[in-house]
Amino acid sequence: TSNNLIFTLFASLESIMFPAMLYKYYCNQDTAMELYGIITGIVIPFLLFPATITTSLSTILLPAISKATAAENYNKIKSAIFLCVSFCIILGVVAFLGYTFLGEWACEFAFKSKDAGVILRKMCFLCPFIYINGVLSTILNGIDKAFNNMLINVFGLIIRIAFVSLLVPNYGFDAYILGMFISYLCMLILMSVTIRCTLLKENKNNITN
Repeated sequence: TSNNLIFTLFASLESIMFPAMLYKYYCNQDTAMELYGIITGIVIPFLLFPATITTSLSTILLPAISKATAAENYNKIKSAIFLCVSFCIILGVVAFLGYTFLGEWACEFAFKSKDAGVILRKMCFLCPFIYINGVLSTILNGIDKAFNNMLINVFGLIIRIAFVSLLVPNYGFDAYILGMFISYLCMLILMSVTIRCTLLKENKNNITN
């Protein structure tokens, strides 16, 4: 609950700051709001659309991981992690290729916006990171690392807010894309390290006992 609350607060802060920083870059309120609307109303929903599959996967995964953790069946956890992450990588690559070649057509067909298609092509490389992070976040909750999960998510949002506040006024939405990439990459590394260290520690304790 705290994780969701804090994540919502930081995400809201980012949403408030982003259009204001775009205005500082473009010095035009209409352009800033139009670009903000395209990114948040068209591009991000396109990026997150395949994530409905990974969200469903996470819903199934959480009780399975929790049960395996309670039973101290760490081989089953490792197997589940490998299968889920592999699936997310494949889905992310498919989404990346699909949006790279068909993104402009999809946005123009659905929203009559060629600009949205151009931005979608720029941001679609984030798809694998978005999908993998969602599953790893669920795995952290399943192995009783919800607090670590919260800290990692907050850290990722702080990185994005820093890019929005410090770089977007000087470099525009390209800085926002870079901030999202660095944020997701750092979160991916921290989640992977936390999961690996936890499983190694628990497995070592079981061997010792």
